[in-house]
Amino acid sequence: MVKSKSSWSQVVKSTRPTNLSISERHLQAQDVGAVIFGCTNNTIAECHSRQLFGLPRAHISYVRNIKEGLPLFLFNYDDRKLYGIYEAAGNGKFCPESNAWSNDGHGKTSYPAQVAMRVRVWCFPLAENQFRNAIVANYYQNTPSVPGQKLHYFQFELDHAQTRVLMDMFTPSPPPNNFWMPPVAAPADEHVRELVSSPVWAPKHEGKVKSERVVKSYADMVKKNKFEEVGKGDVDAEHASSGDESSNGFDDLDCGDKPPEREGYELSDQAVEMKQQQHSDKQGKVLSFNRVLEGHAALPAQQWNPYLYANATDTEDKDAYSCKYAQEDKCAILDGHSNFPETLDAEVNQLSLGHSNLLVQLLGSESCAEAKLIDVVKELSGRIEMMEKKQAWSNKEVQHLQGVNERLLKRIVELKGTVRTLNSKIDPLTLDDSLNQFVEQCLGSEDVIYLVGGFDGFSFLPSLDSFSPSLDILTPLKSMAVGKSYASTVALNGKIFVLGGGDGSCWFDTVDCYDRSRDDWITCPSLTREKGSLAGVSVNGRIYAFGGGDGSQCFSDVEIFDPTHGKWIKNQPMLEKRFALAGVALNGAIYAVGGFNGVQYLSSAERLDPREPNWKMLPMMSAGRGCHTLAVLNEKIFSIGGYDTGAKAMVATVEVYEPRMPSWVMVEPMNCTRGYHSSAVLGGSIFTFGGVKAEADTILDVVERYKEGCGWVTTGLKSIGRRCYCSAIVL
Repeated sequence: MVKSKSSWSQVVKSTRPTNLSISERHLQAQDVGAVIFGCTNNTIAECHSRQLFGLPRAHISYVRNIKEGLPLFLFNYDDRKLYGIYEAAGNGKFCPESNAWSNDGHGKTSYPAQVAMRVRVWCFPLAENQFRNAIVANYYQNTPSVPGQKLHYFQFELDHAQTRVLMDMFTPSPPPNNFWMPPVAAPADEHVRELVSSPVWAPKHEGKVKSERVVKSYADMVKKNKFEEVGKGDVDAEHASSGDESSNGFDDLDCGDKPPEREGYELSDQAVEMKQQQHSDKQGKVLSFNRVLEGHAALPAQQWNPYLYANATDTEDKDAYSCKYAQEDKCAILDGHSNFPETLDAEVNQLSLGHSNLLVQLLGSESCAEAKLIDVVKELSGRIEMMEKKQAWSNKEVQHLQGVNERLLKRIVELKGTVRTLNSKIDPLTLDDSLNQFVEQCLGSEDVIYLVGGFDGFSFLPSLDSFSPSLDILTPLKSMAVGKSYASTVALNGKIFVLGGGDGSCWFDTVDCYDRSRDDWITCPSLTREKGSLAGVSVNGRIYAFGGGDGSQCFSDVEIFDPTHGKWIKNQPMLEKRFALAGVALNGAIYAVGGFNGVQYLSSAERLDPREPNWKMLPMMSAGRGCHTLAVLNEKIFSIGGYDTGAKAMVATVEVYEPRMPSWVMVEPMNCTRGYHSSAVLGGSIFTFGGVKAEADTILDVVERYKEGCGWVTTGLKSIGRRCYCSAIVL
């Protein structure tokens, strides 16, 4: 099983581990794929009306990275739902609208990290349990975490991979009725402005009397030429002229001179014409009020809504029925039986409003289609850009491999020349003896250090290599099934056990065992859970795995593996949670030193005697330290390099602890600052390999050796090359 790493676990492998407890990811501008903004039930409407998102001042560092077109999302803290999909309408800025989300627009905003936005695609919101897994790497604990406690906070910066997964989860939806939209056109007077902005629907007609009243009212309006006055600012010339040619407003409704079988067809034809006219009206102009009156009278029992004309071409019976009622209404009005002139203004407003809403709906559908096309183009552009980046990366890796190949070919030529020289000077029998001795030294000698996994700047390595410091020869052995880093390596019974670790995106709970006699790997029972950056030692024929983390929390767990029983069992946990710690065994006791507890780096150390039930605290180091190594030389424990909280950087310092002494003692430092390196003791000397150097994030290829009385010496050994996050072990 594997588990995704969170953002802070990614920082652990960088050179700035102090960012682990900050709720920002500090992504580079080119790495930001999207940003989530926050709101509540009280502020979401203002976000939409202003077409503006904002966050507190502390978030300005990455809000300024937002460029126009970047995808945005809106998280409602009250219902804990994620809304989308939006996009930036400009670049992120500091306080472009200083009174946003303040007291009636008069106060100073509390959310100055702002960006203008627009809707890319309207979608149904996602509940937190739906989108949580897509951004699980962004979740963090605001206070020191408790094992098993659910994370409630998440960082708002999303990378490109998270953005693609999150956008795929959204389902398009119709635009909500309560979303603020700018007016279709500037109204000519205050009366028309009220018609466009009012959210009230026209009520259904109830009975023949009310139908007579409505048609009568509109007939009076036509006679008094008030339609021209109401719609003068936004009715086009074509519709206005057709309204002038009708003397009483009922020419389109007169069915008295037509045979009954044509009544339904006439109204149906008119409705179809109106529907075609709406679709062809790309300029968004308003239909004439005669057409609106015709649609209103033809469907007296329906509520006026934007779907009126979609149903206008129903069966003949419905159209004929509508025409019959329209004729009765007309006759009643012409006979003068209308007794409700006081409702004229309200009915004009209601019917005009239905017409305005229809126009907004049509314009919205056109803009939505255009927005979808733009989205497709942007998505394709993004994919092309991503493919170009991958191609550039592939070209870089090919160049690296070509360089490696050239160096190997050069080395082969040199070796061939050496062999020819030796052949000319040594007889065949002596040469065979020399070759046998050489093979024994390289492959069968005990004077080698085994290097497991790691990262070389291009990929996470599955390799297992045998390194001879005396010959400066790196001999490849059988590789693991997958690349591993941040793992712990333990030697037991002449075999190498690799515990947990990760590959840059996932943590593992797997345990692999290398049998040197067969040059082969076997799979052992897994740890109780996924973890990396843990420590491991062997004591009394058992393997102890302790500390580490899984990307969302740090562990104090201690697990014991007995090969005779073939399973892992839990033991008494450490006194502190420790991620990126170091551990060793000395005189049958286990030592755990430094590490990160989820809040800070630790200077403390603790000791466990397997014969005793509990861990005991030891004297503290001079400063908190993590991503360091421990080595035992001459009954002393050396704490080497790593990240030092006092210096706030990778360091070269070395501290020594003797169990008989009451404190740690600072000794001669290394020549290079480094962290995430590996160390091993061979032939009375400590060898330290690779690692990451200081703030430059440079992977080292420098090998140093320490011997008491001589101090640290840079060896000049080059066969290992650049490598970090690896493990070193001596059998």
